Amino acid sequence: MSFVFENGVIRRSERACIIDRILHISPRVSQLTVEWEDLCLCSHSNTNVKHLRLVLNKRCQDPNAYININYLVQLLPSICYLETSRANILFNENLVRFVVKIVDRIDQLVQLVLNRNGLISLDPEVAVSIEQEIFNTGNKRLLNSNMCQITFSLRNELRIWLS
Repeated sequence: MSFVFENGVIRRSERACIIDRILHISPRVSQLTVEWEDLCLCSHSNTNVKHLRLVLNKRCQDPNAYININYLVQLLPSICYLETSRANILFNENLVRFVVKIVDRIDQLVQLVLNRNGLISLDPEVAVSIEQEIFNTGNKRLLNSNMCQITFSLRNELRIWLS
């Protein structure tokens, strides 16, 4: 299920109310595409959503301050696939902390995709540095390349597969 609202047609609070109601009464929703600004206003959880595409509306210097992972897990505790798109999460030390927090909090996570279809070119040295920092965090699921695969698919798109 995807939610795409025209800007200015429906107020954010009304959009969030619609999404919240659907989460509450729709037991068969397993895939959800939604803006983070709308989802973060919801209050009903849904344990059936496995695949979440979060549409971001602002460039994230620190995604930890923008996306509340603890609240996201309360709303959708069964996520196996998490993806962010539209706005870019910058590749810095905040990104590494964000990845570790996601992996720590979402036990069922199998795939994480950040900056899907990213548009910013990424220096190969930055990619290698980020990959090494992720492996060096001490997180048991991110410990080595046998348990975790990290690829930079397209420009600044980061894909992490977990076993």
